[in-house]
Order: sequence, then structure tokens, then C-alpha cells
Amino acid sequence: MNMQTDDPMDAALRSYPLAEAPTDLSKRIMQRVATTPQWTKDGRSLAPRIRFRLTWMDLALGLFLLLIPVTALVIWVTLPPLVMLRLVFEWQMIESSGLLPILSVSLAIAGGLLLSAVVFSVSFVFRPEPSFS
Repeated sequence: MNMQTDDPMDAALRSYPLAEAPTDLSKRIMQRVATTPQWTKDGRSLAPRIRFRLTWMDLALGLFLLLIPVTALVIWVTLPPLVMLRLVFEWQMIESSGLLPILSVSLAIAGGLLLSAVVFSVSFVFRPEPSFS
């Protein structure tokens, strides 16, 4: 944007006088909102009802998340003994270096965040419909 060409437009817009808002503007707006029909006579909403549908992405994501622990178990069972010895050695190094409390707190925070995300998403999905009676 070129500031030199916008300056006359800005000056012109700022020089126009502002009109006062009508005193009953908010009252008229609220009356219009109140008279807009939102429910039928038998109490049903005029808004279209959202249907629950599973798509292929929901099924694929569920299958993928199901296969993660299965894959981890298969990898853990099929590890060669030398790799297992190396993992035991690394765990002993973590224990002896004093990093275990930091690792434990980090995993606890990550688990808490994951749990709160699950609880929030479940509460979002199963929230009750609002009743405007």
C-alpha cells in the first residue's frame, strides 16, 4: 500500500461529521430479535437438525489409533537382546543422573494435558441441547 495515495482518502473520511445514533436503536434491534421466529408451535427448532454421521476419516483415524499400541507391543516383543540391554543401560543412566523427577513431572503434565483434552472433547460432543422455553 502506498501511504501517499491513501493520505487524502484518510483525511477526507476523518473530516466527515459523524451522525448520532438514534436513541432507541438498541431497543428496536432487540424487538426485531425477539419477534424473529426461532421455534415452531409444537416446540421444535426451526434450525436444521444436525445428524451424526461417521465418515471414512473417522474410521481410518480410529483404526490408526488402535494400531499404535499393537505396533508398539510387536516392536517391544521382537527387539533383539542387545537392544534390550542398551535400553536397560539408558534407563539406568537416567535414574542415576537425577533426571528421573524431571522426566516424571514432564510425563505427568503431558498426561494431564491429554486427559483434559479428552474430557473437553467428550463434553463438547455430548453437551445437552439448549432449551429456550
